[in-house]
Amino acid sequence: MELLIASALGMVILGGALTLVRQGAQMNSMMSEKLEMQQSARVAVNLLSRDLSWAGTGLQLGGVGLPAGNGAQTARFGCDFTSCYVGNNTFADDRLYGVLPGDGKGPVVNGIATDMVTIAYRDLDSKLDQENLVSISSDGTQIQVTAGSAAEAAKLRAGDVLVVSNLIGYAAAVVTSVSGTTVNLAAGDPLQLNQPTAEVGMVASLVDEDDNYPPSRAFRVELVTYFVDPNTQQLMRQVSAHPPAAVAENVQDLQLTYDVFDETGATASAALPDAGGTPNQIRKANVFLRVSAPNKALFSNDKQEVSLRTSVSTRNLTFRDRYE
Repeated sequence: MELLIASALGMVILGGALTLVRQGAQMNSMMSEKLEMQQSARVAVNLLSRDLSWAGTGLQLGGVGLPAGNGAQTARFGCDFTSCYVGNNTFADDRLYGVLPGDGKGPVVNGIATDMVTIAYRDLDSKLDQENLVSISSDGTQIQVTAGSAAEAAKLRAGDVLVVSNLIGYAAAVVTSVSGTTVNLAAGDPLQLNQPTAEVGMVASLVDEDDNYPPSRAFRVELVTYFVDPNTQQLMRQVSAHPPAAVAENVQDLQLTYDVFDETGATASAALPDAGGTPNQIRKANVFLRVSAPNKALFSNDKQEVSLRTSVSTRNLTFRDRYE
């Protein structure tokens, strides 16, 4: 009897010790998960903030015209050469601005419609625009760079976005291939920017009244879209027409609002989900990101969550070179 009692007590003590050890291990795992969540969310928010701080760099304050007119297809974002990754991915109007809000255009996660955002800025590392183009084909589907720019042209990849500019204006196009000093901008690109038959907003429209191209240059633009993947709940970052890459896991919500300033009426508005329909007047972007742990908490059926908020001044959207 004493042996049985001693064995039972020993088993109770051993069971309690094992429970404490297991809970300690789970607690340690939870702390590691929380640190990973915080780090993942912080990296994603920092990356998004960096892109927002660059928004509009090197672009017209009024945006770059996109293909429009009879027979033109609406330009879009969030696509590469194999697939489109988001629904409702067409531009709200016929201009490419530094920031394009996507209020509620992301997937619904736990009953909440997430946001998207597309950010455009000039790639200052590319030196393609240091010399004028040698020529542009009459339909705007091919540009020829100088021999001195061949090394920069070789850095281009199919899916990159270029902006061709001259005295007539600006037009965006997607690189489809590069061969030596020839850069091809063939029709049928993933973003539907290369439309030779559109009325306006394409490279072929940058001609004078004699149908000649004035001296023109081209520079590379980073067209960055952030969205939540509905299947994996990852925050994705896609650049131009290249495949997207994940920057955060287990994303539960992504919300952005915008502070705008109407220079005509000298009035300011804050926290507008769609920037009041005036993306060229955005002065600040407010970001909210919420992520969760992959596993449930130790003492409940809920998952740990981390939320981060930040605000970013879009200084390049208001810059004016008055003495240019």
